[in-house]
Amino acid sequence: MQGASNPASLPLTSPLDPRVRGVLSSMGRVRRLDANEVTLHRGRPEPFVHVVVSGVLLVEAGIEPVPLGAGSRPGRRSPVAVLMAGDVFGEVALADLSPTGWAEEAGAEVRALTSSRVLSIPIRTMEELLDSDLHVRVWLLERLVARLRRTEVLLAAVLSGSVAERVEAVLFALAPVPHVAGNKQAGPIRLGLPLTQGLLAELTGATRESVNRAIRSLVSGGRIARSGRTYTLFPEAVRANRSSPASPIRTTRPSASSFSRWASTEREAAG
Repeated sequence: MQGASNPASLPLTSPLDPRVRGVLSSMGRVRRLDANEVTLHRGRPEPFVHVVVSGVLLVEAGIEPVPLGAGSRPGRRSPVAVLMAGDVFGEVALADLSPTGWAEEAGAEVRALTSSRVLSIPIRTMEELLDSDLHVRVWLLERLVARLRRTEVLLAAVLSGSVAERVEAVLFALAPVPHVAGNKQAGPIRLGLPLTQGLLAELTGATRESVNRAIRSLVSGGRIARSGRTYTLFPEAVRANRSSPASPIRTTRPSASSFSRWASTEREAAG
């Protein structure tokens, strides 16, 4: 990990309440990560809450070895979330401040998919901010809910639908926040992520061969375009195909959760 940079010019993702931006920028340090660098090791919690400033990170949960009659099945890691600018991770460290110790000991591992920057805020500082600043509380809640909803989409993609539906759902889950499949104003969306077929296979629970066939199907149907490891999504084509009874691929989006509605109420209360 490279050295810290000046936090005064922290370009956190927009839109962000200027009051929250100023507070966070003054309370943490920005660290640079190289691609594939692990910033949070499984089983080695750090006393920081981290905010992604730029880049893309992958959260991987470890599956413990399964005891068998003649030995054990080896453990493995599975991707459970993708973090982008504005996302928060390491919040499990706040469990150290709780008498209940609600977090599991092992935790997840977080590594950078691309060159990235993260803002690291000491948990004691974050605790004080959460106690004293309603705007920071609402911001943290919104960030965690946003991450949860993307994770729900990824999980739903793995558990249901054809491979093509799973791949398309994952791609839209990774789309920039202002552009989602249901946004009627959205034009073509370019994903600036290094998405290999191997990673898409892990995220969708499919084989690389199946993912390759699904991508070809989506490209031929005009729903996505591919150039190397980057993809462009076409929401208009998705909506047109979704409304057609003859469409072999139907994409659905989860409805807003009660957490999202509560976050909206809290935001209004914060003024």
